[in-house]
Amino acid sequence: MMASLAAHLQPLLNWLVHTTWHAGVLVCLILLVQKAFARRIGARGRHALWLLLLIRMALPWAPASGLSVHNLLPSSPHIAAPSVCDAHPASLGPLGPSGPRGLKRPERPEEHPIVGVRYTPWVLSLVWLAGAAGLAGCIVAAHLRLARVLRRGRPVSDRWVLGLLEECKDLIGVRAAVEVIATRQVAGPALCGWLRLRLLMPAATLAERDRRSLRHIFLHELAHLKRHDLLVGHVAGLLHVLHWFNPLIALGLRRMRADRELACDEMALSVLAPEETTAYGRTIVHQIEQLVLSRPRWAMAGLCGDKAHIRQRIAMISMFQKHTRRWPGAAIVLMACLACVGLTEGLTPEPPGSQGPDRVLPTTHQDGHTSIIRVYIRHERTGKYLVADGATVRCDAGEPGEAGLWEARFDEDLGNPNHRVFLYSVAANRYLTCDERGSLALDRADPDEGGRWIVWSRPQGVWLISDTYEDGYVRLDEQGQVRAVDFGRDARSYWDVQQVWRVKTSDDPVSSPEWRRRHVPGPD
Repeated sequence: MMASLAAHLQPLLNWLVHTTWHAGVLVCLILLVQKAFARRIGARGRHALWLLLLIRMALPWAPASGLSVHNLLPSSPHIAAPSVCDAHPASLGPLGPSGPRGLKRPERPEEHPIVGVRYTPWVLSLVWLAGAAGLAGCIVAAHLRLARVLRRGRPVSDRWVLGLLEECKDLIGVRAAVEVIATRQVAGPALCGWLRLRLLMPAATLAERDRRSLRHIFLHELAHLKRHDLLVGHVAGLLHVLHWFNPLIALGLRRMRADRELACDEMALSVLAPEETTAYGRTIVHQIEQLVLSRPRWAMAGLCGDKAHIRQRIAMISMFQKHTRRWPGAAIVLMACLACVGLTEGLTPEPPGSQGPDRVLPTTHQDGHTSIIRVYIRHERTGKYLVADGATVRCDAGEPGEAGLWEARFDEDLGNPNHRVFLYSVAANRYLTCDERGSLALDRADPDEGGRWIVWSRPQGVWLISDTYEDGYVRLDEQGQVRAVDFGRDARSYWDVQQVWRVKTSDDPVSSPEWRRRHVPGPD
């Protein structure tokens, strides 16, 4: 059961690991850009840079670019794919030079860290699920506490307070209806709600009836509404649940919330008279001091902050000028540059085609191959297995069964993509071949030119490429047909090659093959 769970989660976890690596790099880039250009881009520009982080965290696919920073960095890690043969852990082993991806001539049985490879995927799956469930539970608990506060709060009907709110709405340009709720259970104001917007206000603050302070508070909270900070905050919370294990993302989201407050200060100050700047700063400091002593409310956007950000906010308020509200050209240019280098993938080296030097084909009978490994081949996107159906192949099986058992036959260590492999269907007793039109078939009892394949490991999965017909990537199309398509490198061309067990290996490629049979079921 655990291995089955890991098998279903493995594509998601590999995407998460790959994406979180890129997102962590983007956090570092944003912090560097903010450090270097803080005064040129303004508070709105600082916060807008973090929107690129949210895009990167949610991006299912990114284009490759020569401008990507990832051309200079190592490839992102990925999680080992669990084997489907749970009853025979002794038959498992890694398939590639850097993990489970790709095919590689295995070492001797006693040299393999078999137990670690087998159990790591489902352990990581459980750890990720536990962390995601824990963080999601905290967010749900915060929403439930907020709902309780709203139920116990008292709607404000004071015409003086509501009239001041309407005046602030007209001033900042907000038309949505906002209900004011007075409560003693919050230490500072906070805007909350989705379809029904409500502004929580401390009862003591309303009782003071300080028109200037209330005006500053209302303008700041309405700035959150005008900037759609509630929606952005919900999206950031959901993405944080997925990427909870990355401390760089946690740091980035915390800095994003701090920059959000600066941007709201900037928007509120832009509609106030210049002589009110000092008074606004005093209001902000007083509210932050109250909130530092209270419990944080995750489900709300408000005058939040901590002592570390008070000085930064006061400095921004003291230096504010009216024209700073406009989008600086530097912010737009920096966002475009960061999108080019941070929202793209590094260029993939072109896999070798058939233009390389000719190599002698291996002998045409099974004993002539130095290494034979039995595998299952599963499509990364659909989770279906590649199976033999007479003389053809299809990819619509939920379980591999006997028809999905393949032998990867090769004569050299597949440590790099220059080496070729022959894929042999145990059920059909035929080799998988490809013709010039990209059609796949099981019509050869002996390997020939059309049956040579390149196994190219990528972070998202494995490419199976015809060695004879250049750029023939095995791909599952929208109709469920399996073909070798020219330049078919997209989400439907990634496969997961899962080792079942080793039929035989030989340490010396030029020596006579030495059989090493395992006590596991399956046809010979």
